Formats: sequence, C-alpha cells, structure tokens
Amino acid sequence: MGKQSQIARSLLVFFTVIMSLVSAGFTVLGAGFNPESGLDGSNPGIIDNEEIIEYVKLLISPDNTIRANAEQKLEDLGDASITAIEKVLRDLDPETKVLRGVAAKFLARIKSPRALPALLFSVNNDEDTFTRVNAIHSLAKIGIANSEVLSTLGEALFDLDEDVRTAAAEALGAFGEPAGEYGIDLLLLSHSSSARFAWACRVAAGKAAPGIMSFTDDTIEEIISRLPTLEWQDLAATALGRNANKTLPRVAEIAFDQNQLLGMRIPALKAIERSGVLDQVIVARLLDLIACENESPLIKMAARDVLVKRDPTRYPELADQIAAVIADNPLSQYVSDNRIPIQVENFAVTDRENVLIRAVIGFPAEYKIESEADYAVRDEDSRALYFRMKPLSYWEDNLSAVRAAEIEFYADLKAQDRGIYYVDFNQHERPAAPAVIDASGQVRVSIPEQGMDVISTPNLDLGERWLMQLVVAQDGSGNFPTVQAAVDAIPGFNDQRVIVYIKEGFYHEKLIIPADKDMITFIGENRDTTILNFNETPYVQYSTDAQYRIANASTAILSDDFTAENITFSNLAPVGTGQALAVDLRGDRMVFTNCKFVSHQDTVFANTQGRLYFYRCHIEGDVDFIYGPATAVFEECDIVNVRKTGGYVTAASTPPEKEFGLVFINSRIIGDVNPGSVWLGRPWRPYGHTAYINCYMSEVVQPTGWHNWGKPSNEETARYEEYNSYGPGANPDSRVKWSRQLTDAEASHYTVENILKGDDGWNPKR
Repeated sequence: MGKQSQIARSLLVFFTVIMSLVSAGFTVLGAGFNPESGLDGSNPGIIDNEEIIEYVKLLISPDNTIRANAEQKLEDLGDASITAIEKVLRDLDPETKVLRGVAAKFLARIKSPRALPALLFSVNNDEDTFTRVNAIHSLAKIGIANSEVLSTLGEALFDLDEDVRTAAAEALGAFGEPAGEYGIDLLLLSHSSSARFAWACRVAAGKAAPGIMSFTDDTIEEIISRLPTLEWQDLAATALGRNANKTLPRVAEIAFDQNQLLGMRIPALKAIERSGVLDQVIVARLLDLIACENESPLIKMAARDVLVKRDPTRYPELADQIAAVIADNPLSQYVSDNRIPIQVENFAVTDRENVLIRAVIGFPAEYKIESEADYAVRDEDSRALYFRMKPLSYWEDNLSAVRAAEIEFYADLKAQDRGIYYVDFNQHERPAAPAVIDASGQVRVSIPEQGMDVISTPNLDLGERWLMQLVVAQDGSGNFPTVQAAVDAIPGFNDQRVIVYIKEGFYHEKLIIPADKDMITFIGENRDTTILNFNETPYVQYSTDAQYRIANASTAILSDDFTAENITFSNLAPVGTGQALAVDLRGDRMVFTNCKFVSHQDTVFANTQGRLYFYRCHIEGDVDFIYGPATAVFEECDIVNVRKTGGYVTAASTPPEKEFGLVFINSRIIGDVNPGSVWLGRPWRPYGHTAYINCYMSEVVQPTGWHNWGKPSNEETARYEEYNSYGPGANPDSRVKWSRQLTDAEASHYTVENILKGDDGWNPKR
C-alpha cells in the first residue's frame, strides 16, 4: 500500500551493490593487487582474468575518474578482456545484475566477434531487462549477422518484455538486408497493439527488406500463406485489411474460392472485414455467398460479420438484403434445432485422426443434462463421435442438472482447416473410445457467444458472434502450458470476449493481463486445485524487472470487463516479508465468482477507480487484506482472518466524491483466531468507505469494530457503516461512536444494482 518508497528502496539497493563491488575490487586479490594501478595510463604489465574481472567491477564505480580509466583499460585490452567479461555475464546472481548490464553494454566498445557467445548467453538466459537490452544493442553494434545471432533476435521479437522485443526489432533493422528473412515477421508485428514496438518493427522492416512496405505481389502471397497459422493469423488478417487498396483483389479471390480450405477462406474474410469501404461488387458477392445453399455455415457466418461492419446506406440498392442478412444471424441463438455448434480450427500442417478437442459448454436448464447419455456429439456429416463430460457447475434449482461442463471429444481434422461440430440433444449415440488419440494440441475452439449466458454466473454484455476458447493445460494437451502464454495469444484491443479455460494444476507464474486486452474470462476446472500463484513482495523479486515494475502482485489485471470463476489466486510469500498481493486489480467492471484469494497482508488490492464484484468468494489474510479506492461489492463471501492475533479486514482509500467503497452484503467474517482480535477496517485514506450489510460477525470481530489507524482526525472523515449485522461479533452498542448503524431506508440503497451501476448502468448480477 505504498508504505515505503519503492524508489528510495531501489536507490539504496543500487548504491549498496556498487559499494560492495568496489570494495571487493580492492580486497579479492589481497594487498598485492591495486585496482588503480595502470589506470593512470601506465602499463601494469600482463594480468590474468581474475585481475581483469576487478577492472570490470570498476565499471560501476561511483568515482568518475576510476570508472573512465577502467573503461579505457578494458578497451585497450580488447579481446584479452572478453573471457573475464563473459565470466561476469554468466554469473546470474541477482546482486550483480547492475554490473552485468553495464558489462553487456561495454562489449559494444570492443566490437569483437569473440564477444558473441557471452552476449547471446545474456539474451537467452538473463532475466534482467537492462542486461538483455544492452546485450542486444551490443550485438547490433558488433554487426555480425550470423544465423545464431539472427535466430536469437527473431525469438526475442516474441519476448514477454516489451523493452526486449523493441530492442530486438531495432537490432534486426540495424543489420539491414542480412536480416531480410525476418522482413515479413517485422512487417506483421508492425500491426501489434503496442505502438512503440509496432513502430520499431515498421522501421526495421523497411531496413531489413527494402520495398516490403509497398506490398508487392510476393509480399502479399507470403502474408496470405500465414493466414491459417495460429501465431500469425490475426496479424496477417490485420495487415491485409489495413492495406486493402493493394491486397483486396487477391484476398477476395481466396475468400470466394470454394476450392480453398476453410482455414484460408475464413481468415481472408476476416481481412476483408478489417478493410475500409468496400465497393458494391464485393458486397453483392458476400450476399451471394450467404445465400448459397452449398456453402459452409462457417463461411456464411464470416461473410455476415463483414457486412455487420459496413454502413448499409452506402449501398442503397442492397440495403434491404444487408439488413435481412444481419437480422437472420444463426449465432443469435446459442441452441438451434436442439444443437449447440462448436467451431474447431486445426493449425497443424498435416491431416490428423482422433484429435483431442476440449470445449467448455453450457447446458440450458430445460435440457436437464445429468450424464453423457443425455446427448451426443456429431460432426458436420452427422457422424457420432466418442466424448466424455466433466461437470463444472450445476443449476441451483436442480443440483443433479449440469449447468457448465468441460467436454472432450475426438475428431478427424484436415491440415490447417476448420470445421463445425454439434452437441446434439436430439441424439444419444456414443460410440466406443478410439484406441489411439492425438493429444498434441494445435487446435482452437469457439462456441456461440450467447452460450456465456449459460456457462457464466455473472450477467455479461454478449454479442451474436463466435466466442473463442483457449485451453491451458500443463501436460501439453491444451493450446498453451501456461496462463500467461494464453493471455499473450489474445490480440490487443480485442472487442470480443475470450474464454481461457484452465485445467487443474499449480501454475507458478507471474501473470499480467495488459490494459489493451479487455473482455477476458478465466474459468478453472476446480477452484481448489486450479491455482495461480507467485511469491513476490515489495522486498522480494523473482520476476523480470519489466514485470516487477508493473506490479509485485502474483496476478495483475489491468484491463476492463475481466471475469474469473473457479480459480484460486494466491501469493505464498512467507509471513513477515511484507505485502503479499494475490491480485492487483486496476480495471473496471470486473467479476469474480467462486474464486479463492489466499495470502496474508494485502491479499486483494482493489487498485482502481472502477467497479468490482465478488460473488461467493473466499478471501483470506491478516492485515488490510482487502484494500484500495475501488467501488467493490462482496456478496455471499467468506472473509477469513488467518493470523492468530488477528488484524484488519479492510483498508479503504475511497475518494471523498465517491458514495460507495468496499461493501459486504450477506457475507461472513470468520477465522480460527483469537476472539475479538479482528477489526472490520481502518482508513488508508481519510474518506475511506466500508459497509457491512446483513453480514454474519463471528466471535473474532473486535467489539469496537473499527480502528482510526492512530489518527483521531480520521474519525471526522472515515465512513464506516453496518446494517443488521448478526452473530456473536455483532455489537452495535459497542462500536466506536464515529461509525454508523444504517436505517432501513438508508440500507435499501445498498444493492448490487445501485452500488455498481455507474454511468453506464452496469449490473453484473442476474
């Protein structure tokens, strides 16, 4: 909670490292070595690598003269210094990262081919951003564009760290035409959502492959060849769409060619969708495509998506047809003819048999699905497929009826193609399981977005389109082995909801959802066994510098309209190591259902001026473990203190102009701790607002209820309220006099709908 200045702490650590290294330079070799010898221009004679290392350490000396002379000495030694510098770079001790970064940068001054192994090692293995970026810059300045250097830089274009990605793009550009094989990569990446990285790629593409920005026929064909690939599909469609004045004839040729695979045609239609104004001829052909009886339903849906983005007034002769097509959207209904469609994309370059397909499916209550015997899974040719079901949730009014489930089925897939399958409530056939299955992934699944109304508990704003699902499985059977990899695969500035279905597992990874990736839904296989964990605090760092600069929380969610269900978010840093945030929440309209938040101090940071909704969640900690400026509702949640001597539940920092801060409705305040040891809250900022409405207060609650954080002035401003608290810890007469017990009329305003409505009328509760 900003209890200690991060900048001051970083400077203290920095200068401590510098002085310790300088000190080491004077003592490691004993009295016989004087690190200043030879730094006055005299010849110190032949020295060994250990002595050279001492000169390397002086590169971060606070004394400008010593540092400058050390640089000159090492530069004079030239190749003779590289072995020692490489030894420094291969020592990945966190305490030496400043030295490694400076040493990597210094190698650019020597400009020796012998430095390449050390620099490549740093790029591939060092976790420090400063070191990796400097190593990349040094590679560019040395200027040897061999295959190992180029492939390393090519891989760095996809690094999680934007600074590293940008440096790699700039380095490839610096190599010029020898890096030409990465021209198309750079061209496509110039359409990324990060403006800084995209611009670096655009400049580099022009240098590595002169003329590529003019979109020649060869360039267009190379981009088109990437349309059916998982890594490049979205960027390729964007690049083709934004340059439609040159690409549209060829893209349209593919889109309307029935002899082409769906895996090529549908992305081509996506490229047309992302283009500018279309002429009437193209629009008429799209209408014909939709009307064609022999055309695939997937093609018709993709063609309709193109028309939805067009202004029909530009085509007066076709306006009525366009309106009719848009109104007759097969994806407007989740279930049609008692069937749920599932789109499956195969990104493998070969045909495959019995491929494992996973999908999260919602079963409408009226079908009363209890087992696999209640429906079938079929392909487009009505052939029944073996499948199995794992329930994720049940309907509350019929606990034997499955509401949402993971289903697995096995299908034969054509290379780089896609097809449509059905959950069929009209049939009940289930053939035997195949003897051999292909569980190597490389598939992607989508269902109608309206299905989220069944799958998901909160009330969401849904469209009439496909809902992409990405599967995370540590055994490699999903789309990705890590959650961050799945998030990274979601296009920036996406305007369609995406489900990330996370199989059971302990996912020890720093997770950051950037601000440009809205509308993401996490669904876990099981709340207690699907765990997202990392163990950082403001004083203990394990992630990269770039990640740590964003947040020291285990999971940081910076985007809007995020939802999560059946997930445990945890930070298992040892007690006593400071703030241990499980989540840092910075977006608006975020919903957590049946989730668990585990830590001790500062578990949930409601770090936003936006709105948050927690429903039937378990949140545990000891000190200020729910805090921040957000407007947040916790409904039917268990709030659990885990420190025997108790602590504080909330530390609100609500701005004075906001009516609502942290509001608990029908929740329980519990814990296996000393009776009377838990305060309901204390104000992190003077106008903090916290309210408990119809909440159970166990014996752990301190009779006075609230704490002023040692500042009597907070008693004049803090807004602390209760209504109808019950249980052994409910003591309205004993509460501090500066808190309030609400009247019936006042409490009537404390509803989810009213608290979270904002200016847009948001209501996540059904």
